[in-house]
Amino acid sequence: MARSFKEGQKSAEEAEERKKWLKAKYEQRLLELDGILTAMKGAPEFEDVEEVVSQEHFDDMVTALAMFHVSENGGDIEETSRRMEYEIWNLPNPYLYMYEMIKKFHPRYAGAEVDDDGDREHGRKNKGKHIIH
Repeated sequence: MARSFKEGQKSAEEAEERKKWLKAKYEQRLLELDGILTAMKGAPEFEDVEEVVSQEHFDDMVTALAMFHVSENGGDIEETSRRMEYEIWNLPNPYLYMYEMIKKFHPRYAGAEVDDDGDREHGRKNKGKHIIH
């Protein structure tokens, strides 16, 4: 009986150590992500990163990616969405990945045109404008 008490105590200590390690790893990743986002905002080509990679646009893209994946491979959309979101956040630079995906595929940006003042216009092709990629 004493042996199982010690084993239980050791198991609880290991669980506590794992919990501390995971918390430290999580906090480290948050700092890394904050640094990545700050660096991107400082670069002229990504100064709109917070607008583009908003929670709404991020969620829209994850849902679209999951729906496409499920249509091609089957499965559950909610589970696929969770798995994809996990994989995205574990990329070296999830903001860059989503920035590029949103600019290319999100209805708010795909095919949007920008005039010389940086104003977006959707669905119109006028002279003096260029398409955002």
